[in-house]
Amino acid sequence: MGLILYWVYRDYQKTWTSYSRVDYLQTSKENRSPWRWRQPSPKLGIPFNTSNRPGVHDEPNVSSLVFHPIFLLADLLSPLSGMALIGFDLVLILNSQISRNNFFVTFLIYSFLFYLGLYFFRYGDRVLKINLYPERLEIVAKFAVVFTRKAIYKRDEIISINSKIQSFWTLEKGQIQPDYKLIIGRSLGGVFQLNRTFRLRCDPTQGSWTIGGLNYWKSL
Repeated sequence: MGLILYWVYRDYQKTWTSYSRVDYLQTSKENRSPWRWRQPSPKLGIPFNTSNRPGVHDEPNVSSLVFHPIFLLADLLSPLSGMALIGFDLVLILNSQISRNNFFVTFLIYSFLFYLGLYFFRYGDRVLKINLYPERLEIVAKFAVVFTRKAIYKRDEIISINSKIQSFWTLEKGQIQPDYKLIIGRSLGGVFQLNRTFRLRCDPTQGSWTIGGLNYWKSL
């Protein structure tokens, strides 16, 4: 078993170290407005204003980068597990008798189970598309199988835009390539920074181009 994991991990390393980070400006051409996604180089494999759904799509008031709608088994199992865990936690609460002596410990246990269930239920934030506007960006993400939500960031409230590649040890069964994680830091009350992580289904080269584009938009 250990030998099999070693060979799989070695292939993972060979595959993902072969991708290089790219400079956003050097691998793209100007679009009609600076705030829009630039026209990506053909070598990146990101279509521009074509009939292919994934890629850059321009509309009069918005510029969108659309990602491949890849669906994994974990995208189904995790939300279902989360709902089951939350339901189990509620049943325990309704059927328990909490005394003053053990209230604090019991509260911590029930809270932990609830937030763990909520974490699995909300698992994903798998990005469907990133919309750029002149003064804000909008991330449309899929979660809990059938739900879609939007995260909206104004340019002046974004502190940082970073990324990292999903670890080999957290790859899911049937997952051919790791997720490229987008991490956005937002100002909270002008004092604290609140980070949120989104999953991009793309290779590291395309991911670095995306992060470069967002940072370029932020700098305008």
